[in-house]
Amino acid sequence: MDKQQVVTTETEQAPAANNPSPVQTDTPKETAAVRLANVLRGRFQTAEANAISNRRRMSDNDQAIGLAVDMYDTLVHNRAKFSREEGGDVYFQLPNAEPVLIGKSVIAGSINHGLNALFVDRGVAPDGNVARLATGFLQQLAYRASSREASLRIAQFSALSEDGKRLYVPQRQGMLGVSADGIVELSSESIDRILVKAAPEQKPFKFRKLMPEEIKDGLARFEKLIVDNLPTIHRPMRWFVAMQLALFPFVRQKYQDRLLMELKGSAGSGKSSGARRFARLHGFSELWGSVTDAALRNAGDVGIVFLDNQEQDDVSKVKNWLLFASTGADPKRSGRNGELRKTKSGRPIVVVTSIEGFDKTELRSRTVEVEFALTPEQISQHRPALEQNLQAIQADRDLIMSALMYVLVDFFAIEPSAQEDSPDRVARVGDNYVADCRLLRGFGRLAGKDSTWADREIKMWKGVLDAAGAIVNDELADIVRNFI
Repeated sequence: MDKQQVVTTETEQAPAANNPSPVQTDTPKETAAVRLANVLRGRFQTAEANAISNRRRMSDNDQAIGLAVDMYDTLVHNRAKFSREEGGDVYFQLPNAEPVLIGKSVIAGSINHGLNALFVDRGVAPDGNVARLATGFLQQLAYRASSREASLRIAQFSALSEDGKRLYVPQRQGMLGVSADGIVELSSESIDRILVKAAPEQKPFKFRKLMPEEIKDGLARFEKLIVDNLPTIHRPMRWFVAMQLALFPFVRQKYQDRLLMELKGSAGSGKSSGARRFARLHGFSELWGSVTDAALRNAGDVGIVFLDNQEQDDVSKVKNWLLFASTGADPKRSGRNGELRKTKSGRPIVVVTSIEGFDKTELRSRTVEVEFALTPEQISQHRPALEQNLQAIQADRDLIMSALMYVLVDFFAIEPSAQEDSPDRVARVGDNYVADCRLLRGFGRLAGKDSTWADREIKMWKGVLDAAGAIVNDELADIVRNFI
């Protein structure tokens, strides 16, 4: 972790070797990308000369060739690195900046500002035919520039190494490497050839190296600003929500079966504002409202998804995706030509706010419902207090998130213990529950809690979950419940 891998792309030419022979002449070795760029540059110059001599306009294809070579040369001059994902997508990354996909945005309807800026700087419409053709040429140049290196794994929000011992998290510039050995700041891809960027619409935090007392301060602010403001009916469940929504998303890839968190309560009970606090903590400006199955699948693994006001009619439209998010069992789909569609790997943690709750047994058996209820006095003061609270979270976000990173160091450093016992209510997602227990114990150690604090909270979690009872896999029970 403390030794960052040096990556050399094929945009660089190999230095000439020293040769004492006066007969041989040293020449730089051409790379595949350099050769292609030279070929394209020659074609553009020929087409430009013909257009001038014949007093005619160059074709869109010839203009695109010149545009692509110009952009490629500019990126190389600015020390951009070219990378390709395991699936074949190619990216460029300027120093101290996030990687930019060379192609359409991965999120339908989103704008690829990083790529569009290259066209706008040259006075070319980003959505025009010339830009579309130039993107294709630039993709090939970037692909060949990165061909000497193994494919990168490019992720959003966070990613784990294959052995599960190293975590990578994006920060405002570059990313963090978190392991049992501590936290290191990286400017580009890691020794695991993983490059992590922020999820769409997520604002990365700025990491701060903290001393032990500063870590305690950051965790105390997390407790004061977020945990203490969650109006859960069962007070200990505030900490269960906190571990699942604030910390577990970073280590989600270690666990196949994951619980669905449902914040449930009547209108005005504080469930949406509770979810919104965690969304702001992670750098998202708002919760997701009406969504479709296709939109959720196209979004891919954005770390954590906050689905607001999802009642039974809404849930029925995305039930299969919710099951996929919990179990990882993704049904395959094919296009009109019969070929399998390319799907994004990974799946986020899911938080749902709802009045009615889930009505299907297969979803409820993987869901932990946490009841929310503001008192009448709290409701009257809720709106202005919430806005002040969100502003305070935003102001202290860098400190809080930096402190939480040290909790994750503790998570990797402390071996799993056999002391954790999953209640029957969460048996299908027991590993997720145990991870939340481990995270709570680490939080307690770094926050300076007494040695029995985590034991007491976890015991109360079990009491609440045991009281909820096991879900009976009986469709007749669903019918009766709906009727009631």
